Amino acid sequence: LLFLIFVGYPFSRITFRKFTMFARLSARQVSRSTVVVSRSYAQRVVSFHYALTNSSGEAIEKSHDKGTPWVYLEGSQAIIPKLEEELSKLNAGDKKVIEIPAKEAYGEYRPEAVFDVANDMFTEGIPPLGYQLSMRLEGGHIVDVTVKELKEKSVLLDANHPLAGQDLIFDVEITDTRDATEEELSHGHVHGPGGHHHE
Repeated sequence: LLFLIFVGYPFSRITFRKFTMFARLSARQVSRSTVVVSRSYAQRVVSFHYALTNSSGEAIEKSHDKGTPWVYLEGSQAIIPKLEEELSKLNAGDKKVIEIPAKEAYGEYRPEAVFDVANDMFTEGIPPLGYQLSMRLEGGHIVDVTVKELKEKSVLLDANHPLAGQDLIFDVEITDTRDATEEELSHGHVHGPGGHHHE
C-alpha cells in the first residue's frame, strides 16, 4: 500500500513546497544525525551567493532574492557533489561560472519515474496540479513527487527532481570561508548564522 504524506493541508491553509537546487538530499532521505562528513575536503564552512540558470539561459534561482548567501559544511552532502568539488577550489572573494551537466546535477529525466495513482488513495482530497508531496513506499522509503496531471480517476505523479534532465550553470561568488568547529563536524551541519540552530 502507498501512504501519502501531504504538506500544507488542510486545503484552507495550503502551501506549495518550493524546491531549491539543494534539495537532492532532503531531511526525509538522510537523517542529519547519520551524516558522515567526508574527510576528502578541507572541512570549511563556506558561504556563497549564486545565480542559477539552465543551458537555455532561463533563470531558475538567485540567492540574492533571499537576501543572504547559502552556507554549507564541506563534505556534509548538502549540495550537488560536482558543485561542491568546484567550490572547494575557491576562497573568499573568488567568482566563477560553473557548468554542470544533467547527469552530474539532478540526473537525466526518467520517463519510468512518472506513474498513476488512483484517486481513492488520496484520503485527504486530490492535490492540485503542480503540488509537491512525499510518498512513503513499502519498507519506509520516502519519495518526493510532483503532481503532473489530474485525470478522471487517477493522478499522474512525477518522481523526477524538478531540475532533472537540465544542464545547470551556477554563477557563484564566495563571500566567506572559515574552519568548521569540531561540534559542526560531529553533527554534520553548520551552526550559527545560515545554519542549524539547536534549542
